[in-house]
Amino acid sequence: MSLVEANAIVVKLIPFRESDRIAWLVTRERGLVSAVVPGARRSHKRFANVFDLANCVTLKLNMPRRGMARADSGKLVDGYWALSQSFLGLCAATHVIELLRRFSVEEHEDAELFDVGVGALRALARDGVQPRLLRIFEGRLLGAVGLAPNLESCIACGRDIPADRDARYSFARSGVVCDRCVPGRDLFRLGAGSRAALARVLEAPIGTLYDLPMDKAEVDGLTALLPRQIEHHLGGPLVALRFARSLVKPDQWSAPPPDDPAEHDAKEGEALDASGESGDSERP
Repeated sequence: MSLVEANAIVVKLIPFRESDRIAWLVTRERGLVSAVVPGARRSHKRFANVFDLANCVTLKLNMPRRGMARADSGKLVDGYWALSQSFLGLCAATHVIELLRRFSVEEHEDAELFDVGVGALRALARDGVQPRLLRIFEGRLLGAVGLAPNLESCIACGRDIPADRDARYSFARSGVVCDRCVPGRDLFRLGAGSRAALARVLEAPIGTLYDLPMDKAEVDGLTALLPRQIEHHLGGPLVALRFARSLVKPDQWSAPPPDDPAEHDAKEGEALDASGESGDSERP
């Protein structure tokens, strides 16, 4: 058993035994880690305010060769308390930690993924829940885990698509398609502005990522694109996002999807099959 110091975001908690908890942590150093927190349900001193969802913490973890880690001590770095003061804030924080948990990999160091998550929680707590911040988080998360959409050239033939033009987009292949390869087919249309905005998100330094400006049209375009692309990679719905959409006004959170994702994917599969391209996509 080795002692490891780790920076972590708390992404899931469940009761364990009479007084313990099991915490799922997205760490900067070790990826996704599950750890027993002894006495967390009974002691209010040892881990005071540390193990709450979406908290950013520093921990000392005993890591065995096999089995679950154990948290020996911990210190709160930031609890992003402003997010707990409103329903929208809670939904936004839950959306962030849901994606971090589902895309993080055990025993795989991913500093960029961790930093993107911390930056999103900090920006949302500081500036309020804005669709722009959520889209920046989603886009850069895809880049951090190696699933960045192909925005420059056709995924079917490799032909460059001018940056100042709208482009057809394939969720199945996670990239743009030229009109020659899929002429007249019903694929999602990605506006040139939203395409350029996503390219900026994928290239920006982490330190200034959440300060990137976007106009409403760019945000709306990415709102229609990114959650659906993420759901395609995961093979299922984003629970927090869909829950929030069902209860709040679209302009407070994000616009609803323009059509049913399953129906759209079926149409897209037909289009790509007709072009001679496979609709299969690797998922994490």
